Amino acid sequence: MNRGVETLAKNWEDWSDLLANSSDSSKEYSDAMDGTKDAMADLLDINKDFISEGFIKDHLAEIGEAAKGSETAIDGLKAALAEDIIARVMIENGITDEN
Repeated sequence: MNRGVETLAKNWEDWSDLLANSSDSSKEYSDAMDGTKDAMADLLDINKDFISEGFIKDHLAEIGEAAKGSETAIDGLKAALAEDIIARVMIENGITDEN
């Protein structure tokens, strides 16, 4: 977890700007997204394949707070990621609330 916070702290200013303002198809955007996913995987102790691009883009502010070491932000990101993973599994498997 500490490595994830350190990596975010060092890179978040640049990465967040690229993620918010660059074309999704640019190399800079791709590098920033990949770096963010790696750092988030370390931070949340999960394989980066479980972290979607949409999750990153939807939680830029919280990730910024986590980069400053906010435990509240980190806990919130853990909870939000769990919900995101469950929702994606349900969608990918055609599971609805009615099943």
